[in-house]
Amino acid sequence: MLTTRSPEGGVHIRPMRVARMEAGDQELLFATGLAMPKVEEITKNNQVAISFQGSSEAAVLYGTAHVLKDRVLIEELWSEAWRVWFPGGKGDPNLCLLAVTPVSAEYWDS
Repeated sequence: MLTTRSPEGGVHIRPMRVARMEAGDQELLFATGLAMPKVEEITKNNQVAISFQGSSEAAVLYGTAHVLKDRVLIEELWSEAWRVWFPGGKGDPNLCLLAVTPVSAEYWDS
């Protein structure tokens, strides 16, 4: 789940699927659309939280987010499953990446 702040100061939480999160990377990447509310929210307040939950574990990453329009990286990460939201495919002008740099985290194991 990705948590952002709305322009009015409220909290907005929505499910997101990680496009890339690899050991050694300093950012988590998500596919999104330039016209999505989260993009506007992040341009006004880039502080975000990302939560993960498994059957007996949960984690929250706190960090900063920014939008990437790197077409080479988008091409590299492209998944046909994204075509539902981006009918123009890899070249869809609305398609961008959301990069989140973690600053701190919490972890729970029950």
